[in-house]
Amino acid sequence: MRVALTAALPGLPGTDYELNYSDEAPGLYSLQSASAQGTRLHLLDAGALPSYTPSLPSEDLAQLELTGPPLVLLIASIHSGVLTLNLMAPIILNTVTGAGAQVILDGDYPLRAAFTDC
Repeated sequence: MRVALTAALPGLPGTDYELNYSDEAPGLYSLQSASAQGTRLHLLDAGALPSYTPSLPSEDLAQLELTGPPLVLLIASIHSGVLTLNLMAPIILNTVTGAGAQVILDGDYPLRAAFTDC
């Protein structure tokens, strides 16, 4: 699926990406930059974490012109050998149009939550 972000992700080039679903690991995605080969993020569908139920900012949701529920994705990374998830700044996608945005949530959400703690 082609993704057009409303703004570039911090430290990454461009706003055009390709979202790919992993058939081998349900709920896992990769987000590949269209302009910079080798720039890729690994993402986890937030739906895989039943306890993660943030209130998404209405102004960000309006910007994506949603007609249904968004796909909420969490950036996954390895820090000191531990798989972590960014619960503070999920990527929200309109699965119909491909519009997306990274949003900063209000509340006590960690930037690097150990996957085993989620």
